[in-house]
Amino acid sequence: AILSRGYARRSKARVVVVNDGTGMAVSASEAGDEPCMLARALPDVPLIVCASRYEAGRVAEARFGATVHLLDDGFQHIRLARDIDLLLVSSADLDEAVLPSGRLRDPLDAARGADALLVPGTAEDAARVGGVLGVPTTFSLTPSRGTLRVLAPFANAPSSARGTRVIAVAGIARPVRFFDDLRVDGFDVVQSFAFRDHHWFTARDIAHIESVAARSGADVVITTEKDA
Repeated sequence: AILSRGYARRSKARVVVVNDGTGMAVSASEAGDEPCMLARALPDVPLIVCASRYEAGRVAEARFGATVHLLDDGFQHIRLARDIDLLLVSSADLDEAVLPSGRLRDPLDAARGADALLVPGTAEDAARVGGVLGVPTTFSLTPSRGTLRVLAPFANAPSSARGTRVIAVAGIARPVRFFDDLRVDGFDVVQSFAFRDHHWFTARDIAHIESVAARSGADVVITTEKDA
């Protein structure tokens, strides 16, 4: 089972079964954007939302017989017993400071509590980060991007990225990475819109984006799966 806090969801219910193992059971506003995305990608996996991941796990065990629980942002969740801690760390994080001066939630030396590191980049990058942080088991991550999917009725997906003029829209933690990925894939990003993480898009937002797309002669508006 996947356990999530459902950050920024609009439901006031304490526990929400987003996916009962047969597909989405609630709306995105009840689930939150990330749980909704995960439930659609993994329709066979029960997904429970609750501010207490312990309580969510108990529900998953009682209702669905779950024996393995997967959660993110759990490294600082000291009250919750873990079997395995996988810590995602980039090379850039080695130069970061702890909140509020930087983006880190814990000092770098806390990484020694991880069972393994997941490092974007090459195997050499992973080994270097692991050596600095004192974690011998490391895995390198290579990003891959799926094909574009149409959100009808707005547009047809372009058959080729090269030279396609696009408006890029993202409400994620580091939107610049998404914009850069589009450029690497050959899209001509004529304008980008960066919203706060977990942003709930309004009709006014959409109208403004469409207006800019029309004025700029963009062929398509592209956003992330989570924002979609």
